Amino acid sequence: MPRHIIEFFWKPGHSWSPTERLQVSEELRSIARECFGSVPEYQCLAKTEAAFNDKLVVIARERTTRKAIAFTSAILLHVDGVEAQTIVHTGLTCILPQNQGQGLTHLLFGELALHLFDEFKYGIWFSNLAAVPSSLVNVGKSARDPFPFHKACAPHPVHIHIAQMISENYRSDMNVSEHAVFDYQTFVMKDAKNSESPMLKDPKDPKIQHRDVTMNGFYHKLLEGKGSEVLQIGFWDPIYIHPALAWKTKDWRHIQILLKNQPAYLVHRFGLRALALVLVLLLFGILSLLKPKSG
Repeated sequence: MPRHIIEFFWKPGHSWSPTERLQVSEELRSIARECFGSVPEYQCLAKTEAAFNDKLVVIARERTTRKAIAFTSAILLHVDGVEAQTIVHTGLTCILPQNQGQGLTHLLFGELALHLFDEFKYGIWFSNLAAVPSSLVNVGKSARDPFPFHKACAPHPVHIHIAQMISENYRSDMNVSEHAVFDYQTFVMKDAKNSESPMLKDPKDPKIQHRDVTMNGFYHKLLEGKGSEVLQIGFWDPIYIHPALAWKTKDWRHIQILLKNQPAYLVHRFGLRALALVLVLLLFGILSLLKPKSG
């Protein structure tokens, strides 16, 4: 039996009662306090009635005690000119220090992906703002066309468009200073966090490095300025993410959703001829299995 219970909520601020909202808020703020030392007043941690209205929240609990031990809170942002006119910002993830190293990051993101791609069947553009090399590497490896990323020479127009929309409209959603300067060549948000922010990170802290030393070095160079963060943009493609998450989490719902949405996905991405080709190949495969063996 799994040792954790994973709960998912889609924009729960619209359905929770004030009592439920307060209870969950206190649970998440308690986790954040242990992670950061103090609670940053933004995102799902803000003490406002609308704090959960636009969030996709995943909470991990201990199975025996039902204590909340980790959470991730993503946010859907309106961006004209991209798939579904929407991107998802990876947002905020916190895991109690004593529960780190238990694979909770994969479980949290896996649950988010199950619901996200059931809604956005053809994939979705995302943003990730971080000064943590392990986060930037892991998110980049999960994506199609991530930038900035090792060996990605220059941003595409869509990267620049999304970054501009974020810089101009969504700084407060990402806890970015209004005085921060965004570099459109490197995608670094300079002075994103001030020296007093509980979320200020040292990008060379050994505890937040990835196993890939080369990739760590790539982000170290971008994050030389204190308080800077990398704005990472990429496309999450369900045909890549579901198999990887099914393998890492052993949650085979990823394969079920992938198979359920596969015909529509193939038509959307490659046209009807691609779907026809797949059906022909499946038919030949079935016929070969049914063909009587000689001798």
